[in-house]
Amino acid sequence: TSVTEADARAKDFYLNRNVNGKRNDIIMKQIDDRCRVLGSSYTVMRTNVDEECERELEREVEEEEEEEVEYRKMLPAEEIDWDYHTTLNSDSVASLPVPVQTIPQIMRCRMSCDNLSFIAWSKKLWCTENWIKTVKGDSKIDSYFRIPDCLIGFPSGEALLLSEREANEILPLFQARERSMFSVEPYFGHRSFESDNTKVPFLRYGKTWVMHDDIVCSFRLLNGETMYPGSQRTSLKAMLRQAQKRHKPGRFSLVQTIGEPIHLVSVRDKLEDYDRSDLEEITMELTCEAEMDQELQRSN
Repeated sequence: TSVTEADARAKDFYLNRNVNGKRNDIIMKQIDDRCRVLGSSYTVMRTNVDEECERELEREVEEEEEEEVEYRKMLPAEEIDWDYHTTLNSDSVASLPVPVQTIPQIMRCRMSCDNLSFIAWSKKLWCTENWIKTVKGDSKIDSYFRIPDCLIGFPSGEALLLSEREANEILPLFQARERSMFSVEPYFGHRSFESDNTKVPFLRYGKTWVMHDDIVCSFRLLNGETMYPGSQRTSLKAMLRQAQKRHKPGRFSLVQTIGEPIHLVSVRDKLEDYDRSDLEEITMELTCEAEMDQELQRSN
């Protein structure tokens, strides 16, 4: 049975059971479209499994769910205060009196997977030192990597990621700020709303600008997300393809040459979302392209 056929049967069952009730046709269409995209080349095998095997499978699932990962105990880093009021009138990140870093710098110096630094992360996405330093010491922060949360968008088109403490200090300043005469100004927002235009941004203060796909994809990849709708898919593929160009041939495996984005998915504990996702599909496409290039070079 194909996935699309299984979807059709499930839809018929739902409609027959819900004849007089309310139907959400929009969600049903979204499910149909997703099944057509992700399930076109997959089939579902159904077999008869006896009760003993079913109990054994349930037992294995429970053991997997109960498995806990123990992390090394670390001391939390102490954050350094700075003049938060400057965010209200700054046109760019460079005008702030606080040290900032780019994503490639973080990946190269603070993450165990160096290949992540080869990804073409957005040059307009910055992080404060407080956002980066979650624990004391210079050890790798894979297990303590902060989730991208609140941010400030600047008229220059740049975005600055903030720690939770910085966001708590800056948000009241934007809430108390009087309406500006300028058409474009710094604004306070949240990553989840700025990276998805379909969501209503109930946490946003200030006049906004359109956030480009390179910044959005950088946000999503930092968070270990695997689905990239619309034009974001093209932008992510370009980011990973650039990693291939920065590698010297013959030194790394094909998976490593695209930056190993799955490492971030693993760090965020989202590997169950990777199978048949946009990220997996893009990874396979780029790996196949690299294999074809290698074959052409050998033949020549």
